[in-house]
Amino acid sequence: MAEPEMRAAYKQSQGKLEIIGINQDKRSAWQEDNFSKSIAWKNWNDGKMGKGDIENSYCDMRAIPYYVLISPDKHILWKSAGYGVGWFMGLVCAINGPKQDNTANLQFAIRQVDADASGTTISFRYYGQGGNWFRIAKDSYLEVNGKRHNVTAANGITLDENTYPQQKAFAVTEGIMGKLFFTDFTLTFEPFETIPEAFDFKEGDGEGAFVIRNVSIE
Repeated sequence: MAEPEMRAAYKQSQGKLEIIGINQDKRSAWQEDNFSKSIAWKNWNDGKMGKGDIENSYCDMRAIPYYVLISPDKHILWKSAGYGVGWFMGLVCAINGPKQDNTANLQFAIRQVDADASGTTISFRYYGQGGNWFRIAKDSYLEVNGKRHNVTAANGITLDENTYPQQKAFAVTEGIMGKLFFTDFTLTFEPFETIPEAFDFKEGDGEGAFVIRNVSIE
């Protein structure tokens, strides 16, 4: 199910993201399977059928698929089992946008930051399955060195109300890619006293609130 979105993400992040798949079938099945042959990224098999060093080093549970995101400086940024619609397009959106860590919720990514003496306006994109809503809290804020800068305006959404993504991500109508939608919106925040190099976005302090950390201002 995840492969079509991963393929699209891989195509849109050439030179910025490498994907290596570790197949856990018997080598004969891996070599002969047509789906395995069609995978666009590196598709390897260590012959250990899920009992080798790769699983022991990276995987906390025996689940397929299991994802590990590793930074260029060899730090593990994110691990997860299963698949959520919009994860990989959100990841690529973050990779192609300002430097940020959106691994707390990959479906949300920051596309642009404009900061000046009048305030800070941030362009966001949310990817998700059509029919599924998201909500941004009215007490969202930016944080720098423990100081809050509260949201003052929203465009494209209404704060504290459900928003359903309306824009199809791809022209196809069949399969999981036909169900992938996105919404663009902007939030404006109180101005920084001094423009920082980076900040954290926090969608309030309630349970389940998401964050995007270490957002760079370029």
